[in-house]
Amino acid sequence: MIERSGGIAVSRPARRRRRTLAPVLALAWLIGLGIGPNADADDARSPGGPAPPTAGPGLCPYVEAAARANKLPVAFLTRLLWQESGFRTGVTSPMGAQGVAQFLPQTAAERGLSDPFDPEQAIAHAATLIVGLQRQFGNLGLAAAAYNAGAYRVMRWRQGQAELPAETRAYVRGVTGSAVEDWVAAGPTPGAAAAPAVSCAAQLAEMGRTVRARSRPPAVPAWQARLERNLAQAIALNSRTPKLSEDQGSSRPGWTSAPEELCRSIRSLGADCAVYGQ
Repeated sequence: MIERSGGIAVSRPARRRRRTLAPVLALAWLIGLGIGPNADADDARSPGGPAPPTAGPGLCPYVEAAARANKLPVAFLTRLLWQESGFRTGVTSPMGAQGVAQFLPQTAAERGLSDPFDPEQAIAHAATLIVGLQRQFGNLGLAAAAYNAGAYRVMRWRQGQAELPAETRAYVRGVTGSAVEDWVAAGPTPGAAAAPAVSCAAQLAEMGRTVRARSRPPAVPAWQARLERNLAQAIALNSRTPKLSEDQGSSRPGWTSAPEELCRSIRSLGADCAVYGQ
């Protein structure tokens, strides 16, 4: 049913929704100001931002030994393993890739890797695989792409016969700091001797700082953040308030007492508030 209200057409169901929602939003606003019920309790339970992945500095001797043996930059191999597994040795991906270097069982068997979960073995095999891919594609950026997407997929992409997955594009940027397209015409990658001398531990510390910085929430006004956190609480409180059925009518004494009391509190703070009846 459509009614006229102040020169504006308003449907009866819409008015009912507005009547119900107004006290809820008002209650959320009061909670955000710290004067609603349990306003501080919610803040006390709110956890901080997500912690960065647990790094494995104990794996650094394996990383540095494999990098030296294969003339790879230590920082490159460190970042690649971080992208693969977060330096966790016991993980298995949804696709079945295993260990810190995320070898598929078939690939591990083909390369003679007996235990992908053994970090010393896996890191050494990852380094030799990267060297082979670097020879095939010319630089470490495209080698990283092939490590993630497979050499055949990268070869077809270079020939214009396939697309490169968004995951691989993000992976290459995460490992090298540059877009995969930038590596196509980059030429040979400088060897480890020409790369900046960065230890595995220093690279892990830098990546940990980056993860912590990215996990911080965006800067928003404090009142907005509090309102968003407490809106769900306000809705929950409102849902626990006894409600009258439609046939009981809205003219009974006390029907609007709780919303009116809420609005009085809001008006005392200098804001407008109104309770809409049927």
